Amino acid sequence: MIWFDKVTKRFRVYKIHNQRKFVSLLVMHLLEAMTPIYTHRQSNLEDLPQICTFPQNPTELHFMYPKATFPLTFEQLKLNFDNRSNSTVFLSDKTVVAFANLYDIEPSKQCFLGNVVINPLFRGKGVSEYLLKTMAEIAVQEYQVKELHLTCFNTNTPGLLLYLKTGFTPYAMEKRTDFEGKSLLAVHMKKEVFIEQFEFEVKNYF
Repeated sequence: MIWFDKVTKRFRVYKIHNQRKFVSLLVMHLLEAMTPIYTHRQSNLEDLPQICTFPQNPTELHFMYPKATFPLTFEQLKLNFDNRSNSTVFLSDKTVVAFANLYDIEPSKQCFLGNVVINPLFRGKGVSEYLLKTMAEIAVQEYQVKELHLTCFNTNTPGLLLYLKTGFTPYAMEKRTDFEGKSLLAVHMKKEVFIEQFEFEVKNYF
């Protein structure tokens, strides 16, 4: 009888363990299904009016495009669109959720990521990480760069935390002024990138 009780108890523990495992897997798959699937494509002039609505105030615009004045206009954004490379929009289904481009490109060496901005309705939903990975991949594949650089202001705490989290490291600081003439620091950051990195990530993502 004691032996039977022990076996029964083990069976119950086994069932509970597997039920918990099943629930954990179910929750994981549900979360994956709820996570937005992002894509990207080359930006065009028709995208610019919508992108102009993404910066919600002068501070956000300064983080995205320091030389522009709020509110951002088609004409202002088109200046950078014409003078920079690989202007890219990021999509959730057919909705534009983010924008970025590359500039100061030195093939086989480095380039800068710029004009990064996220649709307010999609902030905190993983699009920033997808944007950074995609733009790094574009830079490596098209220009064979070894480093991706960017500049983030010291007052942009969420931006700094994101870049540090995704592998960027500060290497220089420069004194600047904001749209109100107040002093702030431009933090220059960089990250080593290489094609094998993206091949590994793709193999392990799917």
